[in-house]
Amino acid sequence: MTSLNPLMTVGMQIAEAVQIHQKKSKSEAIEEAGRMLDLVRVPSGRQVLNVYPHQLSGGMRQRVMIAMALACKPKLLIADEPTTALDVTIQAQILGLIRELQTELGMGVIFITHDMGVVHEVADRVAVMYHGDIVETGTLNQVFLEPKHAYTKALLKAAPKLGSMRGKAVPHSFPVLSMEEELKGNTTSVEIPGKPVDYSEAPLLTVDRLHVVFPRKHNFFGKVTHQVHAVNDVSFKLWKGETLGVVGESGSGKSTIGNAILGLLEEATGDIRYKDIDLLNPTSAQRKLVKKDVSFIFQDPLASLNPQMTIGECVEEPFIIHEPQMSKQQREQKAKELLQKVASSQSFIAIIHMSFPAACCSV
Repeated sequence: MTSLNPLMTVGMQIAEAVQIHQKKSKSEAIEEAGRMLDLVRVPSGRQVLNVYPHQLSGGMRQRVMIAMALACKPKLLIADEPTTALDVTIQAQILGLIRELQTELGMGVIFITHDMGVVHEVADRVAVMYHGDIVETGTLNQVFLEPKHAYTKALLKAAPKLGSMRGKAVPHSFPVLSMEEELKGNTTSVEIPGKPVDYSEAPLLTVDRLHVVFPRKHNFFGKVTHQVHAVNDVSFKLWKGETLGVVGESGSGKSTIGNAILGLLEEATGDIRYKDIDLLNPTSAQRKLVKKDVSFIFQDPLASLNPQMTIGECVEEPFIIHEPQMSKQQREQKAKELLQKVASSQSFIAIIHMSFPAACCSV
């Protein structure tokens, strides 16, 4: 999704590829761009032609990227995690679309993914990689039903099955980018004791009648002529220690709710309270407290991290802002401890994140 040009509309970017490779006129290329957006199930695709990437949700931007890749009907398609940012219903549609076009065009597809479920859905043959090497290849049935390599077996075992591991951690057997010659590890699941939520206490977060309306079109005099209701009358509460799952299709407003809670949207109206703090109208002191207490894991890690900073510097930055009394040595040590917890490794602390895959940047 970081591949889209923020200065060009969606229609211009798709049409550009069509004009270059299919030698069509500008009007014909725009028409083809609209058709491709319809093909990848972008709602109101013709209207989306005139918007910029930042005005779309992460899932919508991913679909635009897929439309660009398929616009010229390629004979070979290299799909690098094409459905990672999509919800399961749209993911199924995109996978079906790729298969349909593959049949129609006789297209060869190299499908790169970490999701074994997606592999099972799309692949005829499978190649499993570990530490830069292909450690096992075979037909779909061979790899899934009769895996030979220890890493393949661990991948299949780690794939969660609904209801099969309630209260247990997913087994983790292999360190990230391990240099070990022999693959070893403990695959024993660990029981995680649950902690009951005390609903007699006041909620940690209260969202009441949240509305977010984005202006889309203006007339000559600057008056808004078209609006998009991204979030419409949403209310919920969250208690300390509780997890609330927000589920919906791409573009349904899930990320917009998160951005509104953080106070990133001027368009948000309603009432959002963290403890006793009005998040839509906080004082300067309250804003500083909220920035320390409320964290956010963004959907696109590559677009969220500073490309000129190392992984270690990115992790240390919050301590510089919120814990100014910490020395540089203390910040570095804390960064190493955090990376060890989430990635089982400190070895990439000095690496620039742009040289990392998105999955590693997410940690």
